[in-house]
Amino acid sequence: MSPFSASDAAVEGFRVLGHRWRVVAGWALFNLLGLIGACVLAAVLIGVAAVAAASSEAAGMAGGVLGAVVLVLAAFAVEVMIVGALYRMLLREGPPGFLYLRLGPDELRIGATWLIVMAAFLLLVLAGVAAMSIARTAGGLWLGLLAALAVMAVIVWLGLRLSLAAPIAVAERRLGFVRSWRLTKGRGAALLGMTALTLCLLALIVVVAYLALALISGAATGWSDLGLLLRTDADAIAERPGFYVAQLVLQFLFAPILWVIGQTPLAAAYMALSGDDQA
Repeated sequence: MSPFSASDAAVEGFRVLGHRWRVVAGWALFNLLGLIGACVLAAVLIGVAAVAAASSEAAGMAGGVLGAVVLVLAAFAVEVMIVGALYRMLLREGPPGFLYLRLGPDELRIGATWLIVMAAFLLLVLAGVAAMSIARTAGGLWLGLLAALAVMAVIVWLGLRLSLAAPIAVAERRLGFVRSWRLTKGRGAALLGMTALTLCLLALIVVVAYLALALISGAATGWSDLGLLLRTDADAIAERPGFYVAQLVLQFLFAPILWVIGQTPLAAAYMALSGDDQA
């Protein structure tokens, strides 16, 4: 039986960062350029909507909806492309092309997998809210809390059982829900430990990055703008627009690093458990 180490899988993303940092840096630049392109497209569509709208209120509503849709879809597409490139680099042999980036069947399968899982979780959350309300009405607060905990446990369990579907979508070129269900059988505790350790590492990295941003900002401005890190209101943005633009750029450059650290453990788990399945 092939060994599967939850701790080794959880830190595998750091090994990828160390060995393939040039590729990850390229993904960071691609992520930033995707944001810029999406903003330009959203601005064009908002302008077209403003010209075509019958009133200023309709123009504002149409522009806001179009801008939000474009930005959300662009962010989703870029993330799917980068995660697909990561899985392709780790799980399949072949020419890297341009940073392993593609927009094809692998990305469609990953996107479909994520959307199906999110829809299932949303339905479970809605069912949990209804169950909690009914249980609280019938048996009081404690019964409602027990119902909420039960729904949360089901969501976590289902998430662990389906966690390998996205890597399978690239490695085996198919929707991998059934395959993931089979591979994760009896591995719930190990996968839970891997996920918990990965989330702790991600949280630690985010805190360290935020502190580093605060120190850099404070050193550059004489600590006068440090409070802006905690403010996102319109007045603060209008007061220091350059500060928020720089912060947004850094976030988009940094995001692929978090994706590598968060998604690589799933690829590592798939490689270990699929080898075990074939043994």
